[in-house]
Amino acid sequence: MNTRPPFQDRAADAARWLCVASAFAVPLPAAWLSFTTGLFLIAWGLAGRLPLRWATIRQHPVGRLSLVLLLWMAVAIAWSPVEPKVGLAHWWHYRELLIVPLMLSLFDADTARRWQPRVFTAFFIGFGIALVTSFLRWTGVLPDMGFKGLYAGFGGRTGFSMLLAWAIFCAVEFGRDQPRFRLAWAALALVCFANLFFINTGRTGQIAFFTLVPLSLYHLAGRRGLVAGLLAIPVLAAGMYAASPAVRARIAESAEHIAAYEAGHPYTGDGLRLEFIANAADFIRQHPVFGGGTGSFAAEYKVVAEREGMTGERVADNPHNEYLLVWSQQGLPGLALLIALFLTQWRLSARLDDLPARLNRGLVLLIAGGDLVNSLILDNLEGHLWALLTVALTAGIGADRAAPSPTESSR
Repeated sequence: MNTRPPFQDRAADAARWLCVASAFAVPLPAAWLSFTTGLFLIAWGLAGRLPLRWATIRQHPVGRLSLVLLLWMAVAIAWSPVEPKVGLAHWWHYRELLIVPLMLSLFDADTARRWQPRVFTAFFIGFGIALVTSFLRWTGVLPDMGFKGLYAGFGGRTGFSMLLAWAIFCAVEFGRDQPRFRLAWAALALVCFANLFFINTGRTGQIAFFTLVPLSLYHLAGRRGLVAGLLAIPVLAAGMYAASPAVRARIAESAEHIAAYEAGHPYTGDGLRLEFIANAADFIRQHPVFGGGTGSFAAEYKVVAEREGMTGERVADNPHNEYLLVWSQQGLPGLALLIALFLTQWRLSARLDDLPARLNRGLVLLIAGGDLVNSLILDNLEGHLWALLTVALTAGIGADRAAPSPTESSR
């Protein structure tokens, strides 16, 4: 008698393992993540049972909104000044908005409880490899390897700094719930803290750390903790400025960049950011309601660059602010959907157990706050960080109403 599960169930299990593999690959070279997520899409398609998958997505607030935002971005290609294939290429940069609902559709409440720890464990193993690599690059044991960002694991300093800030937050929250491993979590937090402020030069992750401090203290002591956390931010910031040569150098560099920009010399990192934001605001004024269409930002920026003789790094493909990017391309509906996505995910914490709820709030604050100074969901590492951890923390919500297949829910 053949006791093997049906092919579709085996494909669904393969897709779940590819969720785990993708979480492992997030902190590692980008090609690994492209490989695992590509295989996931194939396995998901082979898993079939589309009515069940669709029912699960419809019942999950974040999965549903993520898909609606992605579809609106596809619709916005219709009025973009770029060719459809160029618009589609820009649209595909937001594939994380597709990955979230597809991955969520594989989990009912029972399977989510079994698979979520695997996803988190895989992420921390991958992060551990990236963290060790960062220190080995810093000590000179490993060469620079051509990666962007000084000592930043396998990628840029922005993405790696976000990983460090998130790891510190997780270590604090896990340490509260796992007394037996509290010293191990504390050690991880200290190592990541040292890397973030004394080795890494990514300001986005450093700012994210400061914004997560009040949330951690709120989780610990309620409103009093929140007030204490807010008061602690300037103290911690001043302490890091005094103690860390890397922080002082980065702040001095920023001050020089802004001064040069005000003097009419925009060819600096922060000067370029200010110029990007100013031009994005101009694009929004030109089409404030429905935006210029998906892919329009880069095309419109090219026109401005040609008119004003801008070359090199002054020619941008995004304004390093996701809210402005979405508003300029997909208009107010796109901006409203993006904000609604973050607010919905935050509110979903009320339906989660205590530890996942705390981590989910931290994830939303990390990404929604970081989007003010970068386009994180657009970016490969940060976008997949949000997608995979959203799945790990919220899978199974509402899935009990989707009538899962008995064979799948038992696996």
